[in-house]
Formats: sequence, C-alpha cells, structure tokens
Amino acid sequence: MAHLIFITHPEVTIDPVRPVTDWSLSPAGRARAAAFA
Repeated sequence: MAHLIFITHPEVTIDPVRPVTDWSLSPAGRARAAAFA
C-alpha cells in the first residue's frame, strides 16, 4: 500500500520589518519540525 505524507509550510515568526525570506520558525514551528523528523 502506498503512503502519502503532505507537508505544509511550517509556522513562522512574522516580522513586518524583515523580508519574508528572512523570517524564522516560531517555537511551535520548530517543535512540529522536530516531531516530524
């Protein structure tokens, strides 16, 4: 049986004065990424 794992963008800390590409993971985003790994 085939399995599909769907991964969405992680939760980030929004910083309106920085470009989106410079945003980092929020604590919740880090925890979810660690749980997935």
